[in-house]
Amino acid sequence: MPPGQTIVLYMPGAVFGWWRPAPSSGIVAMNKLDGWTCTIFRNESSGVLSSALILAAEAFITDCGPSGLITYVFDKKIRSTNPGACFMAAGYRRTGRSADGKKTLLQKPFCPRSAITRKGD
Repeated sequence: MPPGQTIVLYMPGAVFGWWRPAPSSGIVAMNKLDGWTCTIFRNESSGVLSSALILAAEAFITDCGPSGLITYVFDKKIRSTNPGACFMAAGYRRTGRSADGKKTLLQKPFCPRSAITRKGD
């Protein structure tokens, strides 16, 4: 994981990792977005939907940052006819491409937990 804040979640058959530059560090992500980025996700578990794992991983985020939740899908490396479908089922939307044009950028503009927290402020 790059320097900054990280959350890595593991269960037999699945791994999910979040990364965000520490807001106080002055580090800026290469994509210039300020949010939590999924840096690794693999689901080889049986019977657990990938979208359910993504939603469960979101529960560990308390402040999404202004860019929300972010992931990239390397389209040509995905065997599915609908790359990123599990993220889209979890509420992410296609918002662009990577700088090299090889990956689809998916974002979720908010995380439910931070929205709930803000209402109680």
